Amino acid sequence: ARSLALSGDLEAAASEFDRAVDFAPNDPEARIDRARFYMEHRSDPARARSDLDRAIVLSPRHARARSTRGKLNLDEKRWEVAEKDLLIAVEANPKEARALSNLGAALHYQDRPAEALPFYDRALALRPDDYGPLVSRGSVHMQLRNWEPAERDFRRALDREKAGEVSERLGQVLFHLRRFADAEEMLSLSVRRGNKEAYYFRANCRIQLLDILNAVGDLLACASFATEKKSQCKLTLARLLPFVVELPEQWNGFEAGSWSRYRLVSRNSDRIEYTRRLVRPGVQRLEFHSDSRTIEEEESNEVRLPRIQLTDDYQVERGQETIETAKGPVACSWFRVRGGSKSSQIWLSDTVPGRIVKAVFDLDGHRSVTE
Repeated sequence: ARSLALSGDLEAAASEFDRAVDFAPNDPEARIDRARFYMEHRSDPARARSDLDRAIVLSPRHARARSTRGKLNLDEKRWEVAEKDLLIAVEANPKEARALSNLGAALHYQDRPAEALPFYDRALALRPDDYGPLVSRGSVHMQLRNWEPAERDFRRALDREKAGEVSERLGQVLFHLRRFADAEEMLSLSVRRGNKEAYYFRANCRIQLLDILNAVGDLLACASFATEKKSQCKLTLARLLPFVVELPEQWNGFEAGSWSRYRLVSRNSDRIEYTRRLVRPGVQRLEFHSDSRTIEEEESNEVRLPRIQLTDDYQVERGQETIETAKGPVACSWFRVRGGSKSSQIWLSDTVPGRIVKAVFDLDGHRSVTE
């Protein structure tokens, strides 16, 4: 039955699993094998649970039965029930790496990262290069703010990621370690591997590096997708200086030929127009215009605005300063954009990524301060 399932002959495999259970109805192993078949090949959790429940009645402390039902409960987001099954499984067989890893996941999903960590450690001691536990343990270290161990785990898993999830998390870790250039490089890798959420985190890196135009480009890209970070992107765009951002004129989805256009308007009315056209899946054509003049055209699978100044007399300065706030002093990095009678300065917290502590606008003698 197992060989038939692996070969893809699922109908014959199902028949053979049924024959095995009919031949030995009180054998827990036969029922566990059939349950796994229904979980992995038929997406039928109800029939799988029926077999697993019967196997556990026949042998209450059967490690494999408890481990498999624990995984089924994890898939159905029944964290507490999964924890009970998996605790029995690892007590019955302390060297079952899959049960140890799944128990760590059950605790992690219940927001108990400190309790989850030892089980991931034990699972990886048995199978050091197991991708899933490596990523999960790195995520636990992130939650516990153990940045260096998190970096080590994510780097070990990096080569095997598929959708940019690990490189995004590694980029966030490097950001917290204040290695902004390394973080930007890793988040760019995540973007290339198809992770749209990474645009938002890369924008925060570029703000720290004072690459403001490219940060705006990342935020525009993120805001055009239906991502969880869409609202944060719009909020950050509203705060970035010295631009006013007009949202897209049109966006027809992700079919070839669809397009969107954004405008970046500076406080002195200089304008950059930015158009994105999807040529084919994964490839988009970017066009940048300033005063009706094309600045750059390229094909890319990531959005990147050109590094240009809006006017010849614009100056950008940067520095560090401690700001007194109602909650006490806050160490900040600041940057100032000045041109003509207009200037704007923003202070970013050195300890809370993305937090704007203070902003000062001075536009033709009209001064406003936001804290």
